[in-house]
Amino acid sequence: MALHRVDDKTVLNDDEYLAHKDDSWAIWLFVIGALVAGISVFQNLEFIGLIDSPKWLKFTVIIFSSFIIGYIFAKLRELIRTALFLAITISIIGGIGYLIWSQL
Repeated sequence: MALHRVDDKTVLNDDEYLAHKDDSWAIWLFVIGALVAGISVFQNLEFIGLIDSPKWLKFTVIIFSSFIIGYIFAKLRELIRTALFLAITISIIGGIGYLIWSQL
């Protein structure tokens, strides 16, 4: 079993390190999902029909939707991580293929 140094004082075994990486993905995906959802809802308040609503209602809708989407992103972290790595891999292979094709 290998040991992994996370920072100056923390050393984790394999299982703890995988859990640490998984938690890091969950946190960052929650933050990204919450930001994207909050900004999207804020920009579409008129479309939703809340442009003339009280400020407390707009605030509640934005915060609630941000937490919901952030939670969904965090729960789907394995799928999102796989899709991201697959997209990067396909892009690299496609770029190499394009370079080869354009040289022929």
